[in-house]
Amino acid sequence: VFPRAHYHLARMLIDLGDIVGAAEALRASIAAQPENPEAYYTLGLTLARRGALDEAISAFRTAIQQRGGNHPWALHNLGTALMRRGDVVEAADAFRMAIDKRGGAFPKAHHNLGLALMRSGDPGAALRSFQTAIEQRNGAYSRAYNNLGVVLLREGRWDEAYEALLSALKLESF
Repeated sequence: VFPRAHYHLARMLIDLGDIVGAAEALRASIAAQPENPEAYYTLGLTLARRGALDEAISAFRTAIQQRGGNHPWALHNLGTALMRRGDVVEAADAFRMAIDKRGGAFPKAHHNLGLALMRSGDPGAALRSFQTAIEQRNGAYSRAYNNLGVVLLREGRWDEAYEALLSALKLESF
């Protein structure tokens, strides 16, 4: 059995939209080579796309463990799957670890950390996360501006919310 061929077949099937076939090919790759963090990571992505969140979370955790804890994208996607499952505190921890593994420079993880913090009732920390995401993308992050605006609205900071939401709309109009 050739694990790399199964892995590449899975990548092709993902591109073709065959998520079920991709998951099967990834499982075959893993069966042939159990120490295979990229196959576990990609399996996690395919399972999350199918809505099989518990299985996706398990696959992401295996990928992270097999990389000695140093797999920022698996940590990020673990956080995303945990958020979808409703585990916002654990998701925030995963986003923080992903950010740490990238030396702080991970705008998408900062944005998603902001979402987790917003949902867990910490608007001040959510604001800082959205602002960091925006800064790391040099101001070109419409979703982060939008969510920053939402938090500012909830905080009654109308003028700042207006500016953030206007920035989101300006970025999306181009």
